[in-house]
Amino acid sequence: ELPDGWENPFVGNSSLDGDWRVSAHGTIVQISNDFVGSTGTLETPKADVEGPILLAPDFGSTAYLLNVGIHAFDDDGVGIVYDYEDPDNFARVFLASQGSGNGRLPQGVNISRKVDGVWTDFIVEDTGFVYTPGAPFHIQLANENGSYTLTIMSIDEPEMKAVWRWVDAAGVNGGRVGFTCWGESDAHFTSYSVSSLPVVDQPGALEITSITIAGGQVVLGVSNEGGATYNVEFSADLS
Repeated sequence: ELPDGWENPFVGNSSLDGDWRVSAHGTIVQISNDFVGSTGTLETPKADVEGPILLAPDFGSTAYLLNVGIHAFDDDGVGIVYDYEDPDNFARVFLASQGSGNGRLPQGVNISRKVDGVWTDFIVEDTGFVYTPGAPFHIQLANENGSYTLTIMSIDEPEMKAVWRWVDAAGVNGGRVGFTCWGESDAHFTSYSVSSLPVVDQPGALEITSITIAGGQVVLGVSNEGGATYNVEFSADLS
């Protein structure tokens, strides 16, 4: 029986409900081969696949540090979901060991977000880290108000490590994190932790309301509805 608060959002969906259990070793394991394929090809890879998901309890923060340990014995897809609102709105990090192909989850690391049912890939088929079946690895995801840092590291060979950074939507209130698989019939999630990071106020809509010259200086009037601080970049070279 799964721990209290963990939730399978695809219960009753025969293609995606998966088979989530607690193993004799205390890990959470997914043992089904459930998946929905990609619309991508070998020449144009896409990570718009669908697979089983298990959501962790709501932790009540939009900025967070997520750590997950994974020990996968199959070579298909395994990873994490974050900012999960519903099946049509969430983001995901997926790793695949098997080579890319038509309709497959691309090999390597894939980072994507689904909004209103439409997938957008930020990173696809990045072979900076390709897990080896049977070799455990660790995923750390930091969401600092929409600035994301992903670190993936081999447990047995810590020098095998890769880092990705990108900017995306900040976390959503009520958004959840969790585990996911794609055709991965023996994936063990060995550890899980999430902690809150400071939430920083973001500037609201900025609008230049006036431009004047005073004492040889260009002075901008700026409307800042949100009231948060912001940075201004300038260049004295107009060539």
